[in-house]
Amino acid sequence: MVALIGQKVGMTQVFDSEGNVVPVTVIYSGGNYIIDKKDDRIVVSYGNKKINKIKKPILGQFLKAESVRIKNNLKNILSNKELFESYKAILNEQDIVKRESLISENRIDKIVLYAIEFFKIDENSNLDEKITKDAIKEFFEYLRAKQGEDALKAKELGIKNNHIYLPARIIREFKVDNIDKYNIGEYIDVSIFKDVKLVDVTGRSKGRGFAGVFKRWDFKGGPDAHGSKFHRRPGSIGSTTYPGRVIKGKRMPGHYGDEKITIINLKLVNVLEDKGVILVKGAIPGPNGGFVIVRKAKRSN
Repeated sequence: MVALIGQKVGMTQVFDSEGNVVPVTVIYSGGNYIIDKKDDRIVVSYGNKKINKIKKPILGQFLKAESVRIKNNLKNILSNKELFESYKAILNEQDIVKRESLISENRIDKIVLYAIEFFKIDENSNLDEKITKDAIKEFFEYLRAKQGEDALKAKELGIKNNHIYLPARIIREFKVDNIDKYNIGEYIDVSIFKDVKLVDVTGRSKGRGFAGVFKRWDFKGGPDAHGSKFHRRPGSIGSTTYPGRVIKGKRMPGHYGDEKITIINLKLVNVLEDKGVILVKGAIPGPNGGFVIVRKAKRSN
């Protein structure tokens, strides 16, 4: 199974090879983070969330993946002496305004930056001994406290704080054909759809609140004339003597929208790997910015 979590950007139109206009929905995915493997399934996460807003049971799912990712990043940093010195210089910077500016300008991952400080990393450090699952658990507690402190200081100084994020907004499991192709701590991008022609897209429809039968079920209603007493009402709901109750599933006013919907066999028009975008022909469920799951079509017409 080829699948990915993404976000609906909106709709536009493109031209095909014959010059015809094709309406498409733009779906963006910055990459799905693999946090675990279970038999023939991978557990992936998507969408940034502040670390101090993540519940501890969810945070626990990231222990294995983050220990692998932090080790790999630190190995790369330690192999470059000049880069390692620049990281230490940022950590030693006392001026929070300047420090936040340096982190933002150099696009530095705060988790890796603070790992150097927390684990007391130097050129002779044994990363396998220092960075274990239990140590990462303590490190997460440190980060949650650090996030709060930094945000409070930034607010007092009137500057924008570069928050500490994890891709924990949405977590899903996907069945895969070859589990050995996937490694914990790595990302899956839109390139997996390069050779796919049809996809199924699952999302949640727009929530419309409480709605009447006209809007919810497309009822026709009664005459609009002034003498009529029946305009937009649902009409009779009873069922005479037998069974003497309202039948389950009766179409009546109620909550409309905010439902899980899957649109099948949508044509995959293009995959823009450099932008992390796929173009799907037609409309898909949900508002712009809503999360969707894109899968290789299970069946075709």
